[in-house]
Amino acid sequence: MNPHRKHILILEPSDIVYEGLSHALMKSGHPLVVYRAADVDELALSLQKTSVSILIINPLLLHNRQKEIRRLKENHPTLRWIGLVYNVFPSSLMQHFHTLYPITDPLNLLLDALHDHESRSDSAHYVHDALTEREKEVLVRLVNGLSNKEIADSLNISTHTVISQRKNIMGKTGIKSQSGLTIYAITQRLISLAQEEGL
Repeated sequence: MNPHRKHILILEPSDIVYEGLSHALMKSGHPLVVYRAADVDELALSLQKTSVSILIINPLLLHNRQKEIRRLKENHPTLRWIGLVYNVFPSSLMQHFHTLYPITDPLNLLLDALHDHESRSDSAHYVHDALTEREKEVLVRLVNGLSNKEIADSLNISTHTVISQRKNIMGKTGIKSQSGLTIYAITQRLISLAQEEGL
């Protein structure tokens, strides 16, 4: 058995999404073993039988299953939870994930998240690690399309500080893409969906 092989369980009811994602992961060249669960009950059974280090989950399946999710996280504290985000979900649901992966993002960002899991010693790095007020201000301007210089000018800080704050935001959230940060900002109620759509 290869000790460096990652065991990944995908919780996704759609055959098309599961087949596409698992095929793309297996084609990536990384040493992976991919399993599937169709619902939370099947997930719990799979975790009893299989040694899994990473869960990739459609958050919709966790809706109204908060107690079971808390129990699973308590019983499997080293698992890394990655949310496969199709839509905007409440922050109470999204807080369960270490990383959010928007379905529209390139696959390499998901592979980066899997690699980050291997290299990160702190397995309790949650997506909802507290951002400072300044980081929230930078994030809001960032997802609204402002450049580093425009953000710096609007907050009366240096461009270097903005770049540093952006690195902190990405480090704390585990999110590297613009679309992922936008979803994060909406779920954390830092911006509204109407604001993002320009309504």
